[in-house]
Amino acid sequence: MTLRELDHTADIGFEVEAPTLSELFREAAVGLARCISSEEGLEPREEHPVERTAASLEDLLVEWLEEQVFLCDTIGLLVSDVEAEVEESGDGFRVRGTLAGDRFDPDRHGLKVQVKAVTYHELEVENREGDWFARIIFDI
Repeated sequence: MTLRELDHTADIGFEVEAPTLSELFREAAVGLARCISSEEGLEPREEHPVERTAASLEDLLVEWLEEQVFLCDTIGLLVSDVEAEVEESGDGFRVRGTLAGDRFDPDRHGLKVQVKAVTYHELEVENREGDWFARIIFDI
């Protein structure tokens, strides 16, 4: 798997590649977690199951990552471990997974940026010669 940060004027983003769609979604969530906080002091102390459906893979990726942003904003969850399984459903796609981590504690955790939202700007999810690729930009 490959994760590359993107230079962006006012936002933050990255590109990610993985051999399977499920691994792509997993790595995208890990990438978002690394944008928000450092790994130091993080442990998977609590788990949050996530299930989302969408008509397209782009919409599904946004829904998946928006849940992570929501959990960070509402309960201070900093993700340290991710499980994801993506499958085609009757009218689109579904992701089922778990976001596990720690609630923010300023004595134990360092924050990098506050992600406000996952954007559709330059969003891309596609299969490239057998590997999956995504580009994601976040509003900070």
